[in-house]
Amino acid sequence: MGRVTASMAAEPIMLLFCQYKDVLTYMLLWSRRKTEFVFSLHKSYNEDVKQVLLSQPNTIEAHKHQKGKTRKGIKKLIMLNK
Repeated sequence: MGRVTASMAAEPIMLLFCQYKDVLTYMLLWSRRKTEFVFSLHKSYNEDVKQVLLSQPNTIEAHKHQKGKTRKGIKKLIMLNK
């Protein structure tokens, strides 16, 4: 599983939840800061989800990461955007 980085950097950080074929994925819009975010996939990772993520412009691919760090990271992002 490789990381996918967006080439555009004009959008603010936004957390998106995408339910696709029973797989919950976290997608983040690229921010002005050139930072790469890593989030976890729930249930299973499959090629269909990978294709959906790759087809979304201006998003970063979500992939497996440590659960505790992921949850804290998501909470921080939600707090930053309120």
